[in-house]
Amino acid sequence: MVLIYAVAIGVAIFVALAMLRIIFGIELKWLLLGGYAAVFILAAFTADDFVPISFDAGGVTTGPMTVPFILALGVGVTSVLRGKSSSSDSFGLVALASIGPILAVLVLGVIYG
Repeated sequence: MVLIYAVAIGVAIFVALAMLRIIFGIELKWLLLGGYAAVFILAAFTADDFVPISFDAGGVTTGPMTVPFILALGVGVTSVLRGKSSSSDSFGLVALASIGPILAVLVLGVIYG
């Protein structure tokens, strides 16, 4: 159950970060670079068994339930905000959301490994 909760919390945190990106106009490239830099740094310090599990956990964000929810949330947020383009500002939401479970499982690997 710890793994399931960690993946869920990781998705939640990074979907919230994606919403903040839309609201405040933060560039996607900086969040992706920072997120994947953290992934590769943590991967160097975690147990070897947790690294493939973490990247498989990142695939949870490409499932048939998660993608429509995340995309609809992003389009809804951008349609409410003035001066935002729903197609360009909601781009990259699934990419950001997939970093969360990877980081969460790698942190578990550091703790339990």
